[in-house]
Amino acid sequence: LLFAVIVTMCSCEKTNTGIRGEYKNQTEDVSVSSSYEITSSADDFSLGKISANVYENDFIGIGYKLDESWSFYDDEQIKTMNNLTADMAGDENEEIMKNANLVYDMYATDNESPNNINIILEKATSLQLSTFNIEDLFNSTVPIIKDSLENMGCENINFEIGSVEVDGKTIDAIHTTSELSGVKMYQTSFQIKCKGYIANITLTTCYENTISQLLDNFYWLEQ
Repeated sequence: LLFAVIVTMCSCEKTNTGIRGEYKNQTEDVSVSSSYEITSSADDFSLGKISANVYENDFIGIGYKLDESWSFYDDEQIKTMNNLTADMAGDENEEIMKNANLVYDMYATDNESPNNINIILEKATSLQLSTFNIEDLFNSTVPIIKDSLENMGCENINFEIGSVEVDGKTIDAIHTTSELSGVKMYQTSFQIKCKGYIANITLTTCYENTISQLLDNFYWLEQ
């Protein structure tokens, strides 16, 4: 299974201060005990819906509310990210996405900074879903992410397996930090397993404390 690797660079004008250094190089001897959340309130694949500044996807079982300083990509922008033409009708659009291995479902950006959030749905077999774990994901994606960041000129690249709190539930996550020309980037990625898919959710920011604030805007839909 080729899991989505999202490497979104920030272009902040200044570095963040007060770095706690909580992320560590950790590419070997990884041991975790918590499991991934399996959440889905719909049996059939569906894309998320956006109303005002709220995103919800019953298939993943999650929602996200933006404040006024953020914007979701609209349908046309998401189509472009998925290499679809603007004149495709809704049913045709969804059918093509249903057959794709990777689908951008949501992308949101901060209007006042380079912070961003994205959700990518990736097809997976029952076996891949049942054997999916954070250690394998970490070991398979860290070298790819590291090479990509180094090719972009990044230094001081660090990775850590950790966890995030999403509306009262603890989920395993991969935390990444890097530095480009004195600019610090923080990225956190976690996954949700749903029927036939894994939802890869990634948050990227140049400000250390912003990740926890962004996570606070997620909420679980009623099952």
